Amino acid sequence: MQFLCEDLRQVGVVLTPSSPTQATLANISEKPIAEWALKCEIEWLDQQERGGGKQITGSVIPSLMLPFGMTDDWRARTTYWNAILPGSKRLVTCNPLKLTGDNRDVRQPTLQERWRGSTFAMEGGVEPADEWQRRVKSLRLTLDGVFFADGEFAGPNECQLWETVIYQAEVFQSVATAACKFYDAGMEPAAILAEVEKITGKHVQQPGPLHSRRKGTADEFRQDAKNSLASYLANRLEMEPDEIVSDLVGWADTVLPDYRRVS
Repeated sequence: MQFLCEDLRQVGVVLTPSSPTQATLANISEKPIAEWALKCEIEWLDQQERGGGKQITGSVIPSLMLPFGMTDDWRARTTYWNAILPGSKRLVTCNPLKLTGDNRDVRQPTLQERWRGSTFAMEGGVEPADEWQRRVKSLRLTLDGVFFADGEFAGPNECQLWETVIYQAEVFQSVATAACKFYDAGMEPAAILAEVEKITGKHVQQPGPLHSRRKGTADEFRQDAKNSLASYLANRLEMEPDEIVSDLVGWADTVLPDYRRVS
């Protein structure tokens, strides 16, 4: 079986095969990797079979790329537990496509970075590697894009990680600015949320984010971001309207990363 890896070593992110279906991702740059997009393309011996997969981050609020409402302590914990620090490595498996490992391979967390609260993980049944491997003619594992913690982006961007992040940032910041304007005008919290809903629309259930379904246009990504924000607000309905509005108004002062693309 042929196994090919395509990485971004020109910016210091390397994929090295470590077994017929696994690779090691190493961050040899000087900056933490905040978000990434990986895709695994499979050529089967039986051409009737279908498979492969993508792993695309970048949709979580708050995060290093979308730091709305993120405190300094939260940022420190997120950088340690969710980013890939310089020198750190991850095991990438193709069945299923996932990353394993954390930054303890380079250093232990500081007191500020220590995780607080519980964790939960669940994984369904996975076909034994040797049985799965016998049906595969070739694998191509591609690192399609990375955002470094300072906002720099590199990669082919076939998975549209770049659009996923920047259009969410644009929409969330514009809605926060509008909420701040309504608040300064003396509107009641319930009325402000009603005006915000006019901007975002009501949440509509979608079969996954846009980038996982198909290629999207700028306007489609903006609409997807509005729907994402509508979902976020709907999930917080147990809070009082003035608490939600207070959070939105606070978002207006968020300092976003310096998003920029490099070749």
